[in-house]
Amino acid sequence: MPEVGLRPGSATSDAYSIRPATADDTCGLRSALAEALTWRRGSSDKADSRVVEETGHGYLLEGWGRTGDTGVVAETPKALIGAAWYRYWTDQHHSYGFVDAATPELGIGVHPQHRGRGVGRALLEQLLAHAQASGVPRVSLSVEADNPAANLYRSLGFQPHAAVGEGVTMVKILQEPAL
Repeated sequence: MPEVGLRPGSATSDAYSIRPATADDTCGLRSALAEALTWRRGSSDKADSRVVEETGHGYLLEGWGRTGDTGVVAETPKALIGAAWYRYWTDQHHSYGFVDAATPELGIGVHPQHRGRGVGRALLEQLLAHAQASGVPRVSLSVEADNPAANLYRSLGFQPHAAVGEGVTMVKILQEPAL
C-alpha cells in the first residue's frame, strides 16, 4: 500500500504507511485495541496493552489469523501508530457490535498523538475498500455515544443499528442485496 503523509500542520512530520495486517501483527493489534479501550484518558502516553486482559477484552483478538480475520496497520518508520480490523463472530461468541454471523465486526485504535490527523480515516478507507472488493455485504461496529470517533464513522456511511448499553451498534452497507 502506498505511503500516506500526515496532514499539513501535524505535530509530527513522520510519514506513515498502511499495509495489510498479518498474524505477526497480533501485538500491534492488541496495542491498538488498548488505545480504543482507553480513548477517554486523553493522554499522549501509549496505552499499556495489559488493559486488554484486565478489562476482559482479550477474547477480541484471541487466535488472530483465523479464517475471515482481516486488518490493516499504520506505521511510521519507528512504530505502529494504529490498526483497524474486522472479524466474524457467532451467535454464541461475539462482541458488542455483533449483528449476525454474516456481518464482520470492525475494531480500530490509533495512538493519541496521531488522532485527528486522518490516520483512522485512512485505515478505515483501506479496510472498507478491501471488504467491499472481497464481497463482504456489510460491516458493523460498536461505539460509545460520546466517542468523537462516532463522527468519523457517520462520515464514512455507518448508520445506527441498535443501542447497546452506553453505546450504539452501527452498520455500513458495502454491497446492496440482490433483488
